Amino acid sequence: MIPISHLDPAEVLIALYNAAFGDGYKVSLRVDTHPLTPKLAREVLDGGAQLEEVGGRTLRIDLSGPELDPTAFDRHNGLGSARKAIESLRSEEDAPT
Repeated sequence: MIPISHLDPAEVLIALYNAAFGDGYKVSLRVDTHPLTPKLAREVLDGGAQLEEVGGRTLRIDLSGPELDPTAFDRHNGLGSARKAIESLRSEEDAPT
């Protein structure tokens, strides 16, 4: 499990979206190549925190709790990819401004 309670759910969604792959043949047909903006991420989350796919990218995540179970995300996108994406948020959070 990866702690996410201290992070903005929209930012977590964006990080995971950027780390996710499309699904095989469907990639060329449905993957949105535009970046996921914070506004759009919030709109997606308004529809619910359990997400299978966004913009053609397979996520299989539940952002409703204080921790993220990365199992399904990592199964599709590579072992450790969810943790790496979320750790990138933490390093941005800790960076001096």
